[in-house]
Amino acid sequence: MSMTEVIQEMSGRDFSEFMNVPTWNGEAETKRFNDGLWVICPFCHKKLIKILPDTKIHKMPYICKSSKCRQSFIVNVE
Repeated sequence: MSMTEVIQEMSGRDFSEFMNVPTWNGEAETKRFNDGLWVICPFCHKKLIKILPDTKIHKMPYICKSSKCRQSFIVNVE
């Protein structure tokens, strides 16, 4: 099937039939590495903030420091 045939077949139908709805809520994720728990940029996946065991962060806006990323997101750590 050519790309033209695929596009013609898709026309007039709801886009959600072909793609999953995005589930990202604007918050960064945390990930455990050998040297501890870190906040990870949801866009470029760079380690950004080291989290100590007693650290609590609630709705902190943050901008990625990566020279190519510079995206903003919210950090929540409980």
